[in-house]
Amino acid sequence: MKTLGVCRAKEHTGVQTQEQAREQTSPRRLLMIPGPVPVAEPVLEAASRQVDSFTSQEFVEIFNRVADRLRSLFQTRGRVVVFPGSGTLAMEGAVANTVNASSRVLAVVNGKWGSAFASIAEVYGATVDVLAASPGKVVSAQEVADKLRQHRYDVVLTTHIDTATGAMAPMDEMAAAVRDNSDSLLVVDSVCSAGAVPEEMDAWGADVVVTASQKALAAPPGLSIVAFNERALQARRRLGKIGSFYLDWLHWTRVLDNPMRETHITHPVNLFYALDEALRLIMEEGPENRFRRHQQCAEALRAGLRGLGLGILTEEPFAAPTVTAVLYPQGVEDEAFRAQLKVRGLVVGPFAVPTMNGRGMRVGHMGNVQLADIEQTLGIIAEVLNHRV
Repeated sequence: MKTLGVCRAKEHTGVQTQEQAREQTSPRRLLMIPGPVPVAEPVLEAASRQVDSFTSQEFVEIFNRVADRLRSLFQTRGRVVVFPGSGTLAMEGAVANTVNASSRVLAVVNGKWGSAFASIAEVYGATVDVLAASPGKVVSAQEVADKLRQHRYDVVLTTHIDTATGAMAPMDEMAAAVRDNSDSLLVVDSVCSAGAVPEEMDAWGADVVVTASQKALAAPPGLSIVAFNERALQARRRLGKIGSFYLDWLHWTRVLDNPMRETHITHPVNLFYALDEALRLIMEEGPENRFRRHQQCAEALRAGLRGLGLGILTEEPFAAPTVTAVLYPQGVEDEAFRAQLKVRGLVVGPFAVPTMNGRGMRVGHMGNVQLADIEQTLGIIAEVLNHRV
C-alpha cells in the first residue's frame, strides 16, 4: 500500500522545515526514558500503512496473530485482549472485572504504580489493605504469605517491575506465596516488564497479567493488553453488572470468539500493524536472547554509573533490567543536570517518587536498547558530570 504522511509530503516540497534544520545541527537524540521507547524502522513503516477495515479478513488475521504472539510471550493458554488505551487503562480493566464494593483486596506496593493499582481498586469500592516497601526495596514473599494467613482476600494486586523505582519483585516467589496461602486471584502489572523478562503466567499461577505496547514491547503507545485465565473470567461472571461497558471482559470474550470481530469499539488498525511487526521482531530475535540482552545492558549501565560516582536506588537482586533509578552525588541540581544531558542529545526521566523528587533521575533501557546505546549514555553523563561547576 502507498505510504502517506505529512513529513514525506514536506520532503517532496524541497522546503526545509525548522524542525528538520534543528535535527541536522543537533546531536542524535538518544531517548532513554522509562517509556515510550524508540521503535524500529520496520515498526514505523508498518504503522504508516493505509488504514483498512477492522472487520476485514486481513485485519482479523493480524488480530489473531497478535493475540497468539502475546499468549506465547506471556506463556499462557488464557485469553489475550488488546484494545486502545494506556497501561493504566489495562490496570483499571483488570480491577473492573475482578473487584466490586464487597471485595477485599491486598495491594503489594513497591513504588508509585503499586500505589496506583491500590487507588484504582478503591475507586471501584473495594476495601484495600496495602503492603508497602520503602523506595528501592520490595515486599517479600514471606510478608505476603503472613498477610494472607491473617485475612482472606478476593484479589492480590502486585507489580512485576515498578517504573518509578526500578524495583523488580521476585514473581515466582510472590505467586507461590499467594497460591500456597489463599484462593485469591493474582493480578500482575507487567507494563514495565513484558518483553524484557520472562512472564510465566501459567507457571506462576497468575490469573491476570496486564501490559502496554510502548515499553519493552517497543511499539508505539496506544494499546492496552490484558491476559486472563478461566478462573478470572469466572470471577467476572460472579460480579454480575460492573461499572464499565468499555472494559467488560464479557464483551471482549464475544469479540475473541467471533471470527469477524463484531466488536463494541473501533480497533486502531495502524497500531495493530505496528504491534504485529514489533512482536515479529521479538520472535525473530528470540525471547531468551532478548531477555539476556536486557540484563546485559542493565548490568553495563549500572556498573558504569557506579564508576562515575552515581548511586543506584534499587540494588541487586531486585534491580530491574528495564529501568534504573539513579541517585545524584551531592551538589547536583536535577533539572539543570538533565537539561545539560538533553543539550548533548540524551533524554532521561525525572524521579517519580514524591518523597525523593530532585534527588536523582531515571534511565530507561528497554525495547531495542543495545550496549552501544548504554556506552553513549554513560559517555554523555560523564561529560556533564565533568563539566559541572
